[in-house]
This record gives sequence, structure tokens and C-alpha cells, in this order.
Amino acid sequence: MKSKVIAICGESGAGKDLIAKTLIEKYGWHFAVSLTTRKPRLNEIDGVDYHFITNKEFNKKFDNGELFEKASYISNNKLLQYGLSRESFKDNVINIAIVNPKGLDQLLKTNLKDKLIIFKIEATLEQRIMRYLNRDNINDNQKIQLVDRLKQDFEDFDEFYNKYNFYKINNNDDKNIEDVCDKIMSNIIWEVGEY
Repeated sequence: MKSKVIAICGESGAGKDLIAKTLIEKYGWHFAVSLTTRKPRLNEIDGVDYHFITNKEFNKKFDNGELFEKASYISNNKLLQYGLSRESFKDNVINIAIVNPKGLDQLLKTNLKDKLIIFKIEATLEQRIMRYLNRDNINDNQKIQLVDRLKQDFEDFDEFYNKYNFYKINNNDDKNIEDVCDKIMSNIIWEVGEY
């Protein structure tokens, strides 16, 4: 099997993490674990969900050319960084990576560009807000930050439809996550011709 990178994109609360985890469990694909400088959420495991590192460690990796992509945000007056290292990907497997449009732009400039299959996960604004507010361990300050996240999403995804060749997947019902994953799989089979 040729290596492929399934790029999962979508606004906050679209269900990207749940979809990626379900695809990995169902098909045994490899999750390209991102680096982040944010604090772990309840039940997140270092090295499984993210590699949690400091901004100093992150910047050193970036300066050393170890990252394929990076994105930075200010949240609650703190710099939060996310990125995918070269070590995150494996050869001869299907890799799943969760990226935003800025990260996708950077991946399209690497040797991964011909391996990318892009999926835009969509959900209604109401559904996204409810998912965000129902996350474990969310405090009142993070609820207030939701407005900033929604504004950032609007900016980040403003040109998405005009800029990328992608498959659009609707994810408005958490009960049908298997159906969402089956749609992704059928598009991958269409793209690669086999599995």
C-alpha cells in the first residue's frame, strides 16, 4: 500500500478528534500525533492524543526544521502552538492528521503533498457550540474563549472552499459517527482505487 495522509480539517467542535479516533480504531490506521503547548484536557494522554511540550521546546523543534507545519494562537493571553513533526508520520500506511488551513498550506509545500487526501468536517454552528461546551473539564474562562475560537475559525476557514480540493463530510449527529467514517472510507477507496 502506498503511504497516504488523511488530512482532517474543520472548525472547533466539528468532531475531528472523535472521527480520527474512530477511523483509527476501525481500520488500524496511524494517527500522526501533533505537538502542542497547551495544557492537556481531562482524559488526554501525552504521546497518544498530543505530545504536550513547552513553547521553548516547540520553538527549538521548529528552528531545527523538525516540523512539517505549525500554527499559533493566543488564548487567554497565552501563546498556544500546534504542529506536526516529521516523526509523526509512518511510511507504507494510511496516516491521519488533524490540521487547520494554515497547517494544510504548509503540508502542501512538503513532500507529503502528493499523499494528501483532504476532508473538511462540517457541523452546524449550534452543534459545534454544544460540543465545545460539553467538553470535559471546561471552565468558565474557556467558555468565554469560545467566542474567540469561533472568530478565529471564521478567519481560518474563510477561503477554504476556493482554495483546496477536498471531500466535504457532514457531522451533525454524534450518534452516526460510524456512517461518517464509512463515507470517509468510501472516498478514500475512490481516491486510491483500492484498500
